[in-house]
Amino acid sequence: MEGINWAVPENMQQADIEKFVLWSLDHTGWYPQLWFPEVRRERINFPDGPTDADIHAALFELIRKGSVTLSRADGVAISTNDFRLEILEETQADGQPPFNLDLEESVHQKLHDAVDRSKVLRRGHFELFALGDEFDVNTYLLSATLDFDNVWHRREGGRPTSGVGKRLGDGAVIPLAEQERIAVEYLSANRDPLRELAKFPGVTTFNLGLQYNVEPREGLRGFCMGPSPSLMWHALDVGVHPTFYVVLKRPGEVDHGFSLEAFLEGW
Repeated sequence: MEGINWAVPENMQQADIEKFVLWSLDHTGWYPQLWFPEVRRERINFPDGPTDADIHAALFELIRKGSVTLSRADGVAISTNDFRLEILEETQADGQPPFNLDLEESVHQKLHDAVDRSKVLRRGHFELFALGDEFDVNTYLLSATLDFDNVWHRREGGRPTSGVGKRLGDGAVIPLAEQERIAVEYLSANRDPLRELAKFPGVTTFNLGLQYNVEPREGLRGFCMGPSPSLMWHALDVGVHPTFYVVLKRPGEVDHGFSLEAFLEGW
């Protein structure tokens, strides 16, 4: 399983923390120095949010319940009655752990079933968005006449900008020519409010993203591209910058995303 940049829910519950612990153990294996005394989140693909104490408590509970099994290096299982959290911090002279941690087989299967259920076709790039680190989104929305599918706010230690986004379709499946037609219609129909958004205080980036899907073929060395004259005229008219996301898709290749909600539900 590949690493994932989690966008975790706030105030994670104990059961959810345990699921992430299982994911991390299965993803990287057991290395005490990555868990103690501090959790090396970037090394085990663990999300921000829970404290180290929360994560250690979840690991302890998983072992206590038998969801994670503990055995010595020689394969001899250790009874949960003899277990104490401190032994997980122990290492041998060569730095290797004297104990192995493994997912119990039925838990291992549940984890992989949850991961499989969570695979979703990745949404393509076809969106208009405006952002800026000083963009006051709440003030803008008080008078905005446009509808948005995505609104985010700058926060310390999190997103560096605030912004709004309007999805115009799925660039993974809509041909580029059709994307341009849809974009021109949207820009034309919303000319004045889009001009206002482009000039709103704090907006430093105002982009129209389109996706161009290319199946590499023998002899292809490169290509150039740009917006159609009609799209360029309307983009200049409202002040938006067209950006093309080129995606190389090999025949039969399926691009999967990941649904965090589906991963956390139902197991």
